[in-house]
Amino acid sequence: DRLEALSARRSATQPRGEAAAARARQLADHLGGHVRVRADALDAPLLVVLVGPTGAGKSTVFNTIVGWPASETGVLRPTTRVAVVLVHPDDRAAVEAGAFARVPPGQLRFVEDPKIEPGLVLVDAPDIDSVEHANRELADRLVEAADLCLFVTTATRYADRVPWAVLERVRERGLPLQVIVNRMPADASDQSDVLTDVQRLLVEAGLE
Repeated sequence: DRLEALSARRSATQPRGEAAAARARQLADHLGGHVRVRADALDAPLLVVLVGPTGAGKSTVFNTIVGWPASETGVLRPTTRVAVVLVHPDDRAAVEAGAFARVPPGQLRFVEDPKIEPGLVLVDAPDIDSVEHANRELADRLVEAADLCLFVTTATRYADRVPWAVLERVRERGLPLQVIVNRMPADASDQSDVLTDVQRLLVEAGLE
């Protein structure tokens, strides 16, 4: 009842200014995609979302985890223009009606795999620094619904400013986070320098 009242109150409120409107959208997406889902069923499928900047190899990491090429890769940027959702056939209806209920039609591509573990949904999100505004909005919406965020970056892209705005929202949410630094240099000393600097930035951002 309290959740319904909060949702109704947010819907009836007209935020003043762009920043307030963005926060209102975040709240609506978080309530609808995550809080309501968990309130309805604690055993709802867990949503693991891969996010990262353009060209970080996120889809390749996704396919490596999956074990087969479920998500398109290529040189065209952004490659991932819709979210690729790997799901067990038994879980599809639950996530469509739950975590993805607020996602507009045509922005998700479901890939069903009966061999994966039921109860776990893996999502390859569009690039979070995409020039396509709709791609960025979809990635933001998926972060609000996620139970775990995998941030994929590279040894040359990890300090880019735009993705850290998304990581700030990860911090605000208290969302569990794993960081994957892809395409590392061959030299072990260089690798250590990169990881040390990544850790420094994470600590400075409150993502220890």
